Amino acid sequence: MKHRIGVALPFATLVFMFIGCAPQPAVNAPPAATSTTPTPAAPAAEPTFVDRTWQVASSPQISPGAHYTFYSDGRLEITSTGNQPLIGAWARTDSGLTMTEEGITYPVDVLELTADRFRIRMHNPGESVEIVFVPMKSE
Repeated sequence: MKHRIGVALPFATLVFMFIGCAPQPAVNAPPAATSTTPTPAAPAAEPTFVDRTWQVASSPQISPGAHYTFYSDGRLEITSTGNQPLIGAWARTDSGLTMTEEGITYPVDVLELTADRFRIRMHNPGESVEIVFVPMKSE
């Protein structure tokens, strides 16, 4: 046992000497350079038309002021002054949406979607209907 301690002690002493001799930074040295790469910001939430009531701002075929609400459960509610509410349905598709009104389902293209504007084109039989929506104004 004594022999092992006798060999290990000088070896440990050498290791500690080398560690103690490692170059130390100067006291007045400038701080080490840090990365200047900006941290990417968290992505903004994508605008959504779901669970919001939209008001028709313009359309050649739909009265301005009509309200469309696309509920997350797939219901579509359309209301306008002087008319009974129309309950339909909507669904996402690979190419956009479908909307079902009075039992007829139409393909719908989403042309624009921001927090303040939602523009669609409904492919009804006959002619397409383009609608520009804005968030419903508080009354």
